[in-house]
Amino acid sequence: MPNLRFSDELVQNELIGNTGLGSITNGFKSNVSAFYMMQGTIPSQSQFDNAVAGFRNTDKLWTDTVTETNTTLGSNTISMSYREKNATKTGTATWFFWEGNTSGDSSTPASRILGSISITGGSGDLTMADVSIVDGQPYSIGPIILTIPASYTYT
Repeated sequence: MPNLRFSDELVQNELIGNTGLGSITNGFKSNVSAFYMMQGTIPSQSQFDNAVAGFRNTDKLWTDTVTETNTTLGSNTISMSYREKNATKTGTATWFFWEGNTSGDSSTPASRILGSISITGGSGDLTMADVSIVDGQPYSIGPIILTIPASYTYT
């Protein structure tokens, strides 16, 4: 069953601490934001919360910069338009994360959204026809629409 996860930084400082989705989207639309297709085991919540720049670099199969022109804000949604890029590594795509602007501070955990990847018809947050990724081959994703809770309780 799809189940997006949010980093502690996103929950505390953006979903709860700020005005809500508008402030989240601003950080996720900057030129320092990125979308990563990953291989390997999905990290624990603690690992995800404490991750800093370079988080699991060796597991990144596909990376794309997220910008103002390919990201839009809807009612409790953040969406990214269709994207096609070449893979940078060979492996099996199992999860993704969308990393917000770190304001250039590579030692501070960033706002991130994490989700699972499965084949079409599977139960992943992102589904693909084939999760076997080959270095140098083009892969497309999108459009992606992520739904953010209208209200969020943090414990």
